[in-house]
Amino acid sequence: MAMLAEPRRKQERSVDPRNSAWSKDDSKFGQKMLEKMGWSKGKGLGAQEQGSTEHIKEKKSFSREEKSKSAKKRVHYMKFAKGKDLSSRSDTDLACIFGKRKKSKAIQQEEAIENAEENETKEIQSRPREQDLDNTVTSTLSVNEYFAKRMAERKR
Repeated sequence: MAMLAEPRRKQERSVDPRNSAWSKDDSKFGQKMLEKMGWSKGKGLGAQEQGSTEHIKEKKSFSREEKSKSAKKRVHYMKFAKGKDLSSRSDTDLACIFGKRKKSKAIQQEEAIENAEENETKEIQSRPREQDLDNTVTSTLSVNEYFAKRMAERKR
């Protein structure tokens, strides 16, 4: 009896699995011709009658790839999807995939030095100067009054 979790499979069962009806049939053209040439049942083909004495059997082997080609469902979809997902790949893997060359150690050191220098200059520029801190002016004029005064000075 099948287990509950086991998938159902269609099994093809032939009426004559050993093909004994074919082997017992004496009216075949090839068999008659061989008997006229001296062959009899139980002997193999060949000069010393060393060939196989049994008829050829059909072998049917199932592989997943062959089944998935004929199946309507997408059996191996997850394999392909995982292979194309680059979010889990490392930087070295991505460089290999996209064909980027590795940078030499000398170039990497130079870039690191340049980045450090740029960071230092940004820090220096972002600091307020002491001169700027001393020159703050507080005005009693409103914005409109200030610009009206500036325009009057310009027209002169």
